[in-house]
Amino acid sequence: MKFWPLLHVFPSPSTSREAWDAFCALSFEEGAAGCEEKGGGDVPEEAILSFLEGESADATDYPFLQVVAELAVSILGDETRTEARVGPAIDWAANWRQYFHARPITDTLWVGPPEERASPLVPPGALFLVIEPGSAFGTGTHETTQGCLELLEGVARSGGAMETVLDMGTGSGILAIAAAKLGARLVVGVERDDVAESNFRENARLNGCENALRYVAGDGTGAGLAALEAESAGPPDLVLCNMLSNEFDALLAPLRALERPLILSGFLREEEHPVGERLAQTGWSVRKRLAVGDWLACLVVPC
Repeated sequence: MKFWPLLHVFPSPSTSREAWDAFCALSFEEGAAGCEEKGGGDVPEEAILSFLEGESADATDYPFLQVVAELAVSILGDETRTEARVGPAIDWAANWRQYFHARPITDTLWVGPPEERASPLVPPGALFLVIEPGSAFGTGTHETTQGCLELLEGVARSGGAMETVLDMGTGSGILAIAAAKLGARLVVGVERDDVAESNFRENARLNGCENALRYVAGDGTGAGLAALEAESAGPPDLVLCNMLSNEFDALLAPLRALERPLILSGFLREEEHPVGERLAQTGWSVRKRLAVGDWLACLVVPC
């Protein structure tokens, strides 16, 4: 029998939305596969974080529950309560589907599940990204993904070079797929989370992008550049990087060495100054800045 490890989080009434968004993003990095929010207000009264199914009905057999519980208290404050529980296994993707519907990112770019690609809500001529909900990050609902997609479309529409693209932290492949459908000939997606590969490949298939996309397991630039070289391609024309600031920080210098534009997201508005300082220190200049909710995305170029 399969079981579903869950962490119930009860934020204090004083919790800010910025802190809650930061906690959710970090929780997904620690392995959370879904988050169901309950209660009204800007911050949920209770949130149920779900993780990949396991073999044990004992919550102590899932150490990541304690890790995320400690993370909740450290980010949301000492008044935060958490409860680790284990329930019968549930198909998270099927459960998520009831909340995931076709939605616009821009006037001409839409994201949605396979069964809604022909929805009457989608305007004629719109570019529709088909995403099958899975355990990998990236369905287009998070503000960082939306910001990257809008900036990526802007590069394509303005005629910017993007024949070859490197997507760091590709997750579900949504940004890689968007790049391919916007005209890229070859997109290499690099991802360290080994549960993402099957979702990446399924989404590539659903969008008819299998021939343009390559998946590489890893967390640095070396694996991605090697994959490009194997395809007789040089440095990528454009780099995408949608991950938290504590993760992309170490990539800024190696990516700067490529001498190519970078679309970067994964940091909150309150982080803009320290992230901006780090960009300047590593030789980047912000060409365009985009705020979506509490999160920022930017197009940066070598300076």
